[in-house]
Amino acid sequence: MEIGILSPRIMKARSELEKTMREKKHLLGNIFPSILFSPLENDPRLGYFSPDQNLIVIRDELALDNESETRRNVFLHELAHAYAFHKFGSLSHDSYFRESCKLLGVPEGFEKAKIKKKLLKKENAREKVEKLISLSSSPYENEAEEALKKARALLLEYNIEKKDEEEKDLIYFVSVLERLRFHEYEKTLLSITSRITGAMGILEKKRGRKTSLSFYGNLEQIEYAAYLWPYLYGELEKEYRKAKAFDPLINKSTFSLGLATSLSYKLQSDKDGERAIAICQKENLDKFKRISGMITSRSRRSTSFLSKESFDKGFQAGKNIDITLGKDKWRGRKEIERR
Repeated sequence: MEIGILSPRIMKARSELEKTMREKKHLLGNIFPSILFSPLENDPRLGYFSPDQNLIVIRDELALDNESETRRNVFLHELAHAYAFHKFGSLSHDSYFRESCKLLGVPEGFEKAKIKKKLLKKENAREKVEKLISLSSSPYENEAEEALKKARALLLEYNIEKKDEEEKDLIYFVSVLERLRFHEYEKTLLSITSRITGAMGILEKKRGRKTSLSFYGNLEQIEYAAYLWPYLYGELEKEYRKAKAFDPLINKSTFSLGLATSLSYKLQSDKDGERAIAICQKENLDKFKRISGMITSRSRRSTSFLSKESFDKGFQAGKNIDITLGKDKWRGRKEIERR
C-alpha cells in the first residue's frame, strides 16, 4: 500500500515521464506501467517496479529536485525492469535487464548509488540550514548575521527551497482498495476512517472502469488511514465469521453495514473532536481541489436492509470493536520504526 504525493511540481514531473514512455511506444508496445511519486519512508531505494500493480514508484525527492535528467534516468532504469519482467519474466539485474536498459536508452555507467549520495548530502545540508535559521534569531547580532549568511550559501549551493514553500501546495494520498463497485458498508468504513484520522476519503475513477477508494491529507493522517482501514476491515471480517458460525443465514452486506453503523455512532460522543476533524477534512478537500483541479462528489447512498436481524447482529458486534485500539497499535508501531 504505497503512499503517494500530489503537487504541481510532481504532476509536471509525472507528465514528463509519461511523455518519455509515449516516445518509446514503438519499443514498449502495451507495457505502460502507472507512475507514483512516494516519500518512501524507511526505504533507501530511489525507486522500484511493482509487478503485481504494474506500477513504477519514484522517490519524491527526485520530483522536488530540479534535475530532470537524473529523474528521467532513474525512471528509465525502473522502466527497464518493467520491460524485462513483461518480456522475459525477469526482475533481477541479469542479462535480460541489461539488454532492456540498452534498448530503452539508460546511459551506460549510470549508477543509482551516486544519486543516493548526492541526495543524502542535500538532506544533510537542509538540516544544517534549519539549525542555522534558528540561530539567526540569536540576540547576539554577529552570530545571527553569520548564521543567516551560511544558511543562504547552503540554500544556493544545494538549490534548497524552504520547507514551507515546498509543502504549501503538496498533499499525500493512499489508495487502499480498487474494484468496479463498492458495497455500502465499505463506503461507511471509508467515512469512519476519514472521521477518525482527519484524512479526506473519496471514491475516484481510475484508468479503465475501476474505482479507487483513497484518502488525502498530511503524511501522518495518511499513514494512520493506511493502517486503520485494513484494521477496521479485518475486525469486521472477524466479527462476521463469529456470527456466521452461530447463524449460517446471516447476510454479510447487511451485517457489515450494521457493524459499520455501530462504529459510526461511537464517534458521535466526541463533539469537539468531530469539529476538529471536520476542519481537517475541509482543509484537505480545499488543498486537493487547488492542486489537482478536480471536483469530488459524494455518491448517493441507497441502502436497503435485506435482513433486520443481520443488521441488528452486526450493530451489536460493532460494540465489541475498540476504535481507539487501532490508534494505540499504530502509534506503538511508529515508535518502534523510529528507533
